[in-house]
Amino acid sequence: MHLATRLYRACALAGLCALAPQAHAQALEIMPIAQALEAGQRSASFTLTNRADHDTQVQVRSFQWTQANNTDVLDKTQALLVSPPFARIAPGQSQTIRLLLRQVPGGTEQAYRVVFDQLPDADPTKVALAFRLTVPVFASDAPRANADVQWRAVLEHGQGYVLAHNAGQAHAPLANLTLVDVGGHALKLSRPALPYLLVGQDGRWLIHASAQVLHAGDRLHLTTTGRGTAMDSWLTLEPSP
Repeated sequence: MHLATRLYRACALAGLCALAPQAHAQALEIMPIAQALEAGQRSASFTLTNRADHDTQVQVRSFQWTQANNTDVLDKTQALLVSPPFARIAPGQSQTIRLLLRQVPGGTEQAYRVVFDQLPDADPTKVALAFRLTVPVFASDAPRANADVQWRAVLEHGQGYVLAHNAGQAHAPLANLTLVDVGGHALKLSRPALPYLLVGQDGRWLIHASAQVLHAGDRLHLTTTGRGTAMDSWLTLEPSP
């Protein structure tokens, strides 16, 4: 079962919650906005706070998180338990949501998403607006596991793409990708839905070069500021096979 998700930037209700110190949905706040279970660690928690002036109800669920075709895929899982699965939080009060990892990860980091759904008010006289927060949880038994992102630029049927493959043992946070040609002209990149590249997964960015004609052998300067995966290098545009 797949579940489409949305991420929210703190205070903006849009964007990438992984890049904000805390996440908000309407007047609902969660901290921290990510969890990493290291070797030997099997539990963690989130704190959910109601900043509204009325009670709010929340449903909490966990999903196995994979990626395919630049898209996140969430599947139901019993490997990561959440407690409690439902909570009613009074104004100004907080609720601790505990996580328990039931399955020990093997040599590959496992990725999960914990989804917090703010349930609509049961009062029929009120407009029902439900919000969702989704936060990442990573689990690994490999000490000091690192991402290893390998970058390429390719030309396929006259269209340029930047490709990335994470050959490491940990997820790769990607942020602020920029691409310029040898003349210093910025080339716009399409963006995948999320700022993470999971272990063994591929990312693909379309190069929008309407004002420039790309040719095999062109040199392109790529930079990214992802934590632990920062990149500042020249790529040679490869022809399609």
